Amino acid sequence: MATTRVTAYRTAAAQEYAALGAAGAVDLNNWQAGIRALELALEAMRATGAAWRALSPAERSELGREDWLAGQERQRCEASARARLADRQAHIQAARNAHAAAAVRASTCPACFMVKAPVCGC
Repeated sequence: MATTRVTAYRTAAAQEYAALGAAGAVDLNNWQAGIRALELALEAMRATGAAWRALSPAERSELGREDWLAGQERQRCEASARARLADRQAHIQAARNAHAAAAVRASTCPACFMVKAPVCGC
């Protein structure tokens, strides 16, 4: 019979797979939804990892080799998801910075770098 911690681990793993599926289904052009989906998947991975670490060796053996291998893969995937999330956030920040710089260039005089009319007299 499965213990409470084994059941908690299996529930966390199922939620993680659902979150990863949702993250994979997000439209790549929708950056905000993509980041939120990756954040949710990462939270689910952390919960699954915490549930895995809470298991005793006997409980881990109860899960069987397949679940054990899935747990090992999960630990590798968590690091990868963190890297993808950081990369996506950096890409969005770079796009925001470029947009802000373009807005500043469009609103300043190239000769005196003051805000264009009515302040600039160039």
